[in-house]
Amino acid sequence: MASDLEQMIPNAPRELVINGETIKIDVIRVGQLPTAAQAARAVYDVLAINASGGKMKLDFFNLIEKLADLTPLVSTMTGKSNAWVEGLTPDDFLAIIAAIIEVNIDFFIHKMLPKMTGTIQAVTQHLGQMSSNV
Repeated sequence: MASDLEQMIPNAPRELVINGETIKIDVIRVGQLPTAAQAARAVYDVLAINASGGKMKLDFFNLIEKLADLTPLVSTMTGKSNAWVEGLTPDDFLAIIAAIIEVNIDFFIHKMLPKMTGTIQAVTQHLGQMSSNV
């Protein structure tokens, strides 16, 4: 049975029509992960920096500046040049970003996050054992 998240956001490839051209957004590949990580970090940094006391104070202009850091991700995921991506309207750019997230959210939330959490816990436990043996 599909989870609520899978029913709301299926992670099947999507096609968007941008400037009369069909653009396919597919699941992320290993070679695209470094670019995705850099893009995610840029936006996360803006959100994390602006969080204080449990309340989000978003610097909208800083976030917009960081959206440019997503250009390589959009280029990689669409197979288009950075110049093509930079020529997009903001609406088209955000539509592509949304499609990338929607198609790949299952990977990041259901697969990568639990694996990374388990790995971090194992390393932390191992380090704790090492320090108690010293």
